[in-house]
Amino acid sequence: LLEEVGLAAALKWFADGFAGRSNMTLHVDVAHDFGRLSEDAETALFRVAQEALVNAQLHSGSKEASIRVVRDHDQVTLEVTDYGQGMREDGGSAHQVGVGLQSMKERMRQLGGRLELLSTPTGTMVRAILPLRGES
Repeated sequence: LLEEVGLAAALKWFADGFAGRSNMTLHVDVAHDFGRLSEDAETALFRVAQEALVNAQLHSGSKEASIRVVRDHDQVTLEVTDYGQGMREDGGSAHQVGVGLQSMKERMRQLGGRLELLSTPTGTMVRAILPLRGES
């Protein structure tokens, strides 16, 4: 689906299904004219969104989350935010800072981007930022 319809539509489709399976309310904010990115960029951002939502479901206690994707002339930013308990200052349990976050960081690093994790006692935001290099 991602290859056929692109990141914006695939995220909306995934969020609808995830909301049904998880009993979470999900909000997706992607411009209708978002366009397409390279296959690698779309795949990496989609996987980050999936992992961030699974982490929110498993660890945050939040019944609500949002996905926001913004594109400007030189980068695309994906933000997945939950409104749960946040992570402890030490990063939470080993599971919380385990393979999922490391995988997201590595996906972004491989494409010249970065992953930011912002957490407070009232929620967590995972932000993936990718530079646009020759993207149309």
